Amino acid sequence: MRRAVRFILAGALIAVPALSQAQQQQRPAPQQQAAPQQAAPKPYRPVTVSQAPPVNDPGLQAFRNQLGDIAKRKDRAALAKLVVAKDFFWIGEGGDKADKKRPGIDSLARAVGLAAKDGSGWDVLAGYAAEPTAMAVPDRKDTYCAPAEPVFDAKQLENLAKATGTEEVDWGYPIQPGLEVRAAAQRINNRFGRPGYQPVLLQIEHHTAEQVYEVYRAAELCYVSSLHDGMNLVAKEFVAAREDEQGVLLLSQFTGAARELVEALIVNPYDIQQCAEAMDVALAMHPEEQRARMRAMRQLVQEFNVYRWAGHMLLDAARMRHRRRVLSRARTARLVPTGTHG
Repeated sequence: MRRAVRFILAGALIAVPALSQAQQQQRPAPQQQAAPQQAAPKPYRPVTVSQAPPVNDPGLQAFRNQLGDIAKRKDRAALAKLVVAKDFFWIGEGGDKADKKRPGIDSLARAVGLAAKDGSGWDVLAGYAAEPTAMAVPDRKDTYCAPAEPVFDAKQLENLAKATGTEEVDWGYPIQPGLEVRAAAQRINNRFGRPGYQPVLLQIEHHTAEQVYEVYRAAELCYVSSLHDGMNLVAKEFVAAREDEQGVLLLSQFTGAARELVEALIVNPYDIQQCAEAMDVALAMHPEEQRARMRAMRQLVQEFNVYRWAGHMLLDAARMRHRRRVLSRARTARLVPTGTHG
């Protein structure tokens, strides 16, 4: 009989409320008295979500066809001709990550991982080329973002958050039409479950920080399966909670945290076989290797906390003010007469 496995899945299909202290590194010592029971959330009305319609733009479709062909051939030279040489931007956690001193193709290659030996970066481009939806970026002219966000009533979502005592960003939504999270969980449980064992325990409800930490500490692995940048706090909260230096973190290559927490197992969430193999590796990983990986990640999370982030923000602001003063003095110097020579 195979042993039961406990793991956390965090991705586009899971709604997990964020902790109130996202960056705390040590869990407070348990109190002797039991914490008071939190009131159950009030009844709420579900929000209707519909998939964004496909974009009907011949020019955009032609571009996507060209991009898909280039991705299939893995032709970097041809791809470089499609990418702007200047003003390339790559928005991730912390702002624009593009290197303005280098051609746009170099930043794109880093963003999607074109150098990966398994070709996963080209698979990412092929996925974007096949995506039928897109939405305009409000502050950038003639710029589109894909996939487009699903359509829903923002007021209904606001009411939902108020009724459940959560934040709007705590709620996820399907990225494919007709996708039912609860129905999928039920099918898996019917197929693989047995008396006394339920493979998928779906928790779409509010949890306190203490309850979330208990789940983090009980899990043997945490899989963050984001299809685009996001869910970084879940990954870092899992690491921060593991004072025992055990457990394995699986990260989608599209998360910003994947570029920081390099000791995690990085996967392409579009590659189901690769994800399954990574889970197998994680569950068979020796405790000493788990400890070495988790210790390194905990040191990074502890060092680059909210205080370090705030310090960087203040330093950047100070540099900008200093640069403006220098430029102002330079302009003034050019306007002041230097006098005449007799």
